[in-house]
Amino acid sequence: MANHKEYPEIELHRSDTHGNGTLSQKMYKVEVRSSYYDPTVIDNGFVIDFAWRTLPIVRGPSLYGMNVPVANFDRDGVDHGLVSFTAAQAHRWAFLAWLEARQIAGSICIQTRLVQVEFHRTHSIKEIGVSDSFGDALNLRNGVQFNPRNDATTEKPK
Repeated sequence: MANHKEYPEIELHRSDTHGNGTLSQKMYKVEVRSSYYDPTVIDNGFVIDFAWRTLPIVRGPSLYGMNVPVANFDRDGVDHGLVSFTAAQAHRWAFLAWLEARQIAGSICIQTRLVQVEFHRTHSIKEIGVSDSFGDALNLRNGVQFNPRNDATTEKPK
């Protein structure tokens, strides 16, 4: 009888919970106001007047013609208008440059500031079920069923 090496199983037997976690980080938003005597309304309806208003920050090219890169781990924050310190600075200066280039009335009176916030994220991943192995195209035609993982037996490949 040959000696076989024992290797640890790569897949955990009971993988109901794949992981969970929480993260807190300082992020920033940009606020804008004006000391100009008349409110300024930009193309998309964004009003700049005496009140501090949050500058909208979105993924990809924004309404103000800028596309500031954001680190992958900061993308959840962008969904809430939050970015890193460096990206917030880039957004504020790009916005001011955009106003100047568009020659928007009162743009010389625009003030910006950064607001620091603490952004909390949590995640939890729980397994719902596993599919049968996809050995042939017939399995795909009949639809995919997901069933709870069966730990009682170790299924050998067919």
